[in-house]
Amino acid sequence: MRISPDEECSTILEKYVELMEKLRPYITRLCSAKPINITGVSTKYHGKPEVYAFFNYEECVYVGSARDL
Repeated sequence: MRISPDEECSTILEKYVELMEKLRPYITRLCSAKPINITGVSTKYHGKPEVYAFFNYEECVYVGSARDL
């Protein structure tokens, strides 16, 4: 049975909303985290995956990740 493009789009959007709700607490925590200067990163984090954000004053302009910060 083939589904219509509208049904397929609705299914994709429902899955997107579910994913965003799962990510909400992580994104909220990330946005409220105290920023640190890269020189303040301790060596205990070397070799561990990290998430980072670039800000232009108070506006977050980029969020990325790295395998080894």
